[in-house]
Amino acid sequence: MDRWQAGVYGDSDELDVLEDGVVLPIGVPLTGITYLDEPPSGSYSLEVQATRQYGSDFFLGVTFPVRDGHLTLVLGGWGGTLCGLSCIDGEDASTNATRTYVEFPNGKRQTVLIEVEDHRVRALVNGEGIVDVDLTGKRLGVRPEVTPSLPLGIASFATCTVLHSVRLGVRSETVAE
Repeated sequence: MDRWQAGVYGDSDELDVLEDGVVLPIGVPLTGITYLDEPPSGSYSLEVQATRQYGSDFFLGVTFPVRDGHLTLVLGGWGGTLCGLSCIDGEDASTNATRTYVEFPNGKRQTVLIEVEDHRVRALVNGEGIVDVDLTGKRLGVRPEVTPSLPLGIASFATCTVLHSVRLGVRSETVAE
């Protein structure tokens, strides 16, 4: 956790550490952590293992750089099942073409892989593709409430989440854990 800052949403800057991760408690309404080192650029991958403990909205909102902008992969938003990227051409995950629905049972560990290229983002949950979008000519942005996650961060909304691991990779080399 020495490369991450807690308390970016005004919540406590100390997280509960478990044997297999750290707890993002239910925020008011958000809680999260932000990466302190230089974020990746160009083509890279980001893998997050997390468990939705309980709550009523997204258990994982991963904000990450793409080209000269940023996007947020939302998992379990808008009441618990909506997934997608916010924001593409000003539209959030609930209204753009990346919108999909996935059930995230409480207590089940999820492995999320985000693959970033200059003009494409892919996201997989437990090996199943949920997002594959060509970003050529698209305007990228984030919703105002997740700006504390910039340039790279993880948040949850009205949900308690356990983060088990976060890995950044450039090509096949792991650059941070």
